[in-house]
Amino acid sequence: MAYHCPNCGSTRYKAMAPDRPIPIVYDHVCQDCGTRYTPPTPRWLPIPMAVLGVLILAAGFYYLWRYMTKDDEVWFTPLGLAMFFSFGIGGIVASVVVWRRKRNREP
Repeated sequence: MAYHCPNCGSTRYKAMAPDRPIPIVYDHVCQDCGTRYTPPTPRWLPIPMAVLGVLILAAGFYYLWRYMTKDDEVWFTPLGLAMFFSFGIGGIVASVVVWRRKRNREP
């Protein structure tokens, strides 16, 4: 990932739709040598993604707490378990991925 062409160093490019399943930025195609490369993820993006991961994590733990503290005898309902696993585990994974990408980013 680079702001300039890794092959010739040119900054002239044409934007092209990426082949990745979840594109963040468009790929660049160098107008001088034709090399296709991916620019870095915008610097502002990890912050809202980390906040979103923490909110999803909090929602998962809230639903787990809500279903475990019911007055009836059923602690783990199918809905409670589904919410915990989808939100809780998904939030943990999303937070870790965003943190690692931010930590390993080039200056």
